[in-house]
Amino acid sequence: MKKKSDNIVLSPLAQKLVEDRKVKQWKKKPIYYFVQGLRKVAFEVDENGQFFESSLYPPKTDEERIKVAALLRGDEEI
Repeated sequence: MKKKSDNIVLSPLAQKLVEDRKVKQWKKKPIYYFVQGLRKVAFEVDENGQFFESSLYPPKTDEERIKVAALLRGDEEI
């Protein structure tokens, strides 16, 4: 049986973040993509394949918020 997340095609930006290893999909719950280098900060994927901040694993500090915002914008150097 396919899971809901199996049918979603990632956007080019989201796919690039995965390929560049800036985020890593959680195998146990594949709707979450954890941001590498940040503790318990994750993205989720909408129906269009775009990442958005997870309400369950949000950034907690200003530094984390800046990094997350930069990733979501697609800034190369973070």
